[in-house]
Amino acid sequence: IGIVEILINAIEHGNLGISYTEKTNLQSSDSWVHEVERRINLPQNKNKYAHVLFYRTKEYLELHIKDAGDGFDWNKFQYLDFSRVHDSHGRGIIMAKNLAFERLEYSATGNEVRCFIKLGD
Repeated sequence: IGIVEILINAIEHGNLGISYTEKTNLQSSDSWVHEVERRINLPQNKNKYAHVLFYRTKEYLELHIKDAGDGFDWNKFQYLDFSRVHDSHGRGIIMAKNLAFERLEYSATGNEVRCFIKLGD
């Protein structure tokens, strides 16, 4: 779940530039899928990728994910904001952090994240 949520964010928000408000409006008008497909096929997005690197140490499996976007203020999405509790989206980072990863470390700009999965003995 965590990997999927972080990758969806990288593509949808990072590479395609769909803002939180835009996603809310697109989902409420049932046009989100169409808009994602449209943006993926735009010339300026055709060669954008989410780059994923995996590292393994003795203690952790680390995923390093970088998108081609300008970044975002990831601090707002670290915890559940009760003003967004009824929104149809906006919980991906929280789910990733609480269900899948030991920790998430975002770059200052927010277009790169390091995700750590603690390995057992």
